[in-house]
Amino acid sequence: MPLELSFLKIFYSLFLQQFFKQQIIINIINNALRYTADEGKLKIKSRLDKNQVVACISDTGIDMNDKQIQKNFKTILSKFSQ
Repeated sequence: MPLELSFLKIFYSLFLQQFFKQQIIINIINNALRYTADEGKLKIKSRLDKNQVVACISDTGIDMNDKQIQKNFKTILSKFSQ
């Protein structure tokens, strides 16, 4: 049934989008905890801005360069394409 198939695609897409967002936030927090010294700081803030939730995560740990960031996102994206 076309209607049923269309609904399932929309549901699947929305589910993956939500899961992807959650996975990114979890990975960022895990990395911040892993690479921030015991005396360091991890700040997690959120706010509502024009019907959107804005999350800000910052830490005093070591930074990743552009190459490392791209590699991490490619790894996450490859998990969804399997």
